Parts: sequence; structure tokens; C-alpha cells
Amino acid sequence: MRTTISYSPGLTAVFMRILVVGPLSGLPVIAHAQGTHDSRSGRLHIKAAAQEAKEGPLASIIVDPIIANVIYGNQQQFTATGKDASGNTVPIPDPQWSVTGGGTIAVNGNSATFTATQEGNHTITATVIDTSGFTGSTDETTFAAIETTRNDTIVGVARIRVDPVTGTDKYRVPSTVELNQNYPNPFRLVTTIPYTLPSAGWAKLQVLDVSGGTLRILVNKLESPGAHEIRWDGRNESGLAVPPGTYLLRLSARGKVVLKKMIRIR
Repeated sequence: MRTTISYSPGLTAVFMRILVVGPLSGLPVIAHAQGTHDSRSGRLHIKAAAQEAKEGPLASIIVDPIIANVIYGNQQQFTATGKDASGNTVPIPDPQWSVTGGGTIAVNGNSATFTATQEGNHTITATVIDTSGFTGSTDETTFAAIETTRNDTIVGVARIRVDPVTGTDKYRVPSTVELNQNYPNPFRLVTTIPYTLPSAGWAKLQVLDVSGGTLRILVNKLESPGAHEIRWDGRNESGLAVPPGTYLLRLSARGKVVLKKMIRIR
């Protein structure tokens, strides 16, 4: 480990900023340190520590299908897949599966089978504890690199609607324009935005900043009635990632405008 030290001799207490080479990344890391200076011997006794973090390759969990309709009493299988920051598939440990809103779920590794035992809207969640990242530090006395496991919780979500047995329509057609909350929210890299339309017509879905300026147009076309979903990768029209913060979703269709807030985090 290399250090660059600046201090003022002749002082009993010495406070420094140390430039060290990180134990994980090999990149410079600024650390604060303190020590004592012996004016008689000229020796400088230092205690310092640096810390850095290294995330694992897993960036998101995609549950397929992300939206489904099932008749009461039937089953639907879901599969969880890990993705890195570039969208490439990466291996994941077996997720922890759960369902909210009713129904039962049988788990088999990266897949789960949902049994529809209650009508209505439900949420399927796959949670993975990613332990492939590390938190690194340096020992105050020896400057030896110390690595400890970093546990990151990454969640994938799917939506499912259970229709009654007597229903003849597979997809629910609402009576008005609906813009549902994006999920996950808050999100890091990608989020899914569900919306429904009562009849065929032109629909426009935009991402706005808090001042109302348009950052991205996600949908601007003739849409069929029923449920729709679209994903946003956190980028503007120029392909640049927007910074963490609060943003607005604006859906305009059939003469109606609906707004929702969403949050992007680091």
C-alpha cells in the first residue's frame, strides 16, 4: 500500500490526509489520519484507516412474466433472472419468493408457481441477498487490507390479476385512464410503469423533471384498450443517465392527464 503524507513537524499532535491505494480497486482513496510527532527523535507515529466499497456484478432481478392474468384456481409460473448494469444475464443464488394480496406460491429454486386462490390484484416478489460484493478497509497499525462481505438486497417484482371463473374477458378493461405506480419505487437502474386504457386511442407517456420539463417520451402512439406496461432505464432522450432524485410520470390519453411521482436512487 502506497501513502503520501503531509504534516507539520514540531507539533505534538499531527492531523493528516493520506492518499492510499485502495485494497480492492487499486485506485487512490483519500483517508484521514492522526499521529504524534516526537520532536527529539524526529519520528512520526501514525494511525490511519481507509475504506472503500465494491459492489457485486448483480444489478437487478427480472421476474418473467412481469404481468400476468390467471383464472381463479389456475396456476402461473414465474422465473427470476439476474442482470448486470449492462443488461447481461448473471447467475444468482436461489431467491426468496413471496406473494402479497392472496394466493399461494410453491418455490423451486429460481422459479415459483403461483396458485390463484383469491380474486383481485397480487404482487409476486423475488428477493436475492447478493454477497459477491465486498467492503474493504486498512488496518490502522499494519495497513494490511481487510475485506468483509457486503450484503446487497436486490428485489424483482411481478404483477398478477386473478379473474373469476365465470369471467369471459381475459384482460380487465377499466372505465377510465389509469396510471399505476411504477415498480420498484424507489429504483436504481430500471423501473416498470403500468397503465390501463378504457378504449383504443392515442396515448402519450412522459418522464418529467420536478419543474415539468420533458426528459423522455416513453410512449407516443395509438394504443389498444386494457393493461399496458413499459420499462424506463433512467435515461433521457439523449441517452444520458439522469441523476438520483424525484421525477414525474405524465400519462395523457382520451382527454385525461394523470401524474405520478417516482424516485431514483444511487
